[in-house]
Amino acid sequence: VHATAFVHDPLQDPIERGDGGAVYAEKRFSHTSFGVEGRYAKSPDDGRLAGGVTAKQWIAPANLLLEAEAQILRQTFDAGGHRAQIVSQLLATWFFHDGFMLDVGVSQFDEDHALANTDLEALDANVHWFATPHWELLFTNRIQTISLGSGGASSGYSLVQIHYWL
Repeated sequence: VHATAFVHDPLQDPIERGDGGAVYAEKRFSHTSFGVEGRYAKSPDDGRLAGGVTAKQWIAPANLLLEAEAQILRQTFDAGGHRAQIVSQLLATWFFHDGFMLDVGVSQFDEDHALANTDLEALDANVHWFATPHWELLFTNRIQTISLGSGGASSGYSLVQIHYWL
């Protein structure tokens, strides 16, 4: 179980203006795990309550980790009104060589469940190389579309990142 509380940054204009908390609990059964998560944040403009579930399956002979996550978020605006959002992701991570892994996933984000054609679908493919215990080279790629099958706009990107951990 992991729990945390958070407050907005009073010294600068933060992206997250809310104060709140989050909790995640996971139960492991040999090579399988299931989790539940929750988050609440209150800002001067809105309140956000989120809940979700996770599942993971390790397939040892293939060095493959399968993961799934789904969340429902309810945002209530202080000026009136609310919206429901839905987020989900399926991800496969293959550890194909010492120090290397490949992530391939599909995800979905419905910005407002009550409005048609506001959903975003994405396909991700990432290659990680852990050169040493402190250095990682990451090649990350995404193709995404708005309202798949409804003629929505699509876009994509590729990034190369270098990470260092202390």
